[in-house]
This record gives sequence, C-alpha cells and structure tokens, in this order.
Amino acid sequence: MAETPLPPAARLLVSTIVIGGLLLTVAVGIIARATLEARGVSVVSWSRGIQLMIPLAIFFEIPFVVLAIYVHRKLKSALADHPKQLSMRLHMYVGAFLGLFVYQGYSLFGLTTYSGPGGFANAVILMLGMWMITVPYMLALGGGASVVGGFFGWLLWRKRTGQL
Repeated sequence: MAETPLPPAARLLVSTIVIGGLLLTVAVGIIARATLEARGVSVVSWSRGIQLMIPLAIFFEIPFVVLAIYVHRKLKSALADHPKQLSMRLHMYVGAFLGLFVYQGYSLFGLTTYSGPGGFANAVILMLGMWMITVPYMLALGGGASVVGGFFGWLLWRKRTGQL
C-alpha cells in the first residue's frame, strides 16, 4: 500500500517548527543587543556577536528539530490510523510549537542579555562546554513547554468544534 503524503498544512507546520527556531535566535539576538545598548551596557561588535550566535542558534535549535521529528511522525501515524483526528492534532502541535517558541525565546533572551562576569561570551562558552547537562535540561523544559502549549491547542480545538 502506498504511503499517504502529509497534507500541505501538516508539511507547513513541520517546516515552520524548524525554521521558526532559527528565526527566533536571530530575532532575539537583535532585540537583546538593542536592549543592552538602551541600558548603556557595552556590547560586542556585530561580527563577534554573530560568531557567538551561530553556535548558540544551532544549540537552541535542538528542541525544535526534536519537536519537528516528533510532530512529523505523529501526524503520519494519525493520517494512517485516525484521519479524523488530524485537525485536533494540528491544533495540538501548533500549540506545542508556540509553547516551545515562547519558552526558548524567554531562555534565549535571558542568556543573550547576561552582563555578569565574562558577559555573553562566557555564558555561551559555559553553556556549550557543559552540553551534557544543558541539552537534557533544555529538552526537558522545552518538552514541558510543548506539553502546556499542546494542551492549550487542544482546548482551542475543543472550543472551535463546540465540545467545550
């Protein structure tokens, strides 16, 4: 039996999850720099800032890639086994993405505006150097944020379908 391709909305969601994580890092980096300059805090040059943000963008993209893979697999199985649940699942996974997006944005903003000893560069080096602790921590908290967001997506779906 031929595999049914995902509908366009589902493919768009999976792509948005991956691209959204990268765009979030760029946007937060620009906002954090402007915030620090407005506070009168000295900031690194644009070129040095970009050098620091590239590994950070890759690092902060990990939860988005994990979520995109999970969503892709779950939507494929829902399409094959329970096609009537596709609308509900799309709502849940959009909520999961938004929950992760907000959490990661908040975490990233806190990291990029760090102005303590060693500044932003020191925070990035420590975070990347301790990846064996920070990656599971980021995945656990990001997963929790995704679950909360997914719950709100499910509530929205129930409200839209008159079940709430």
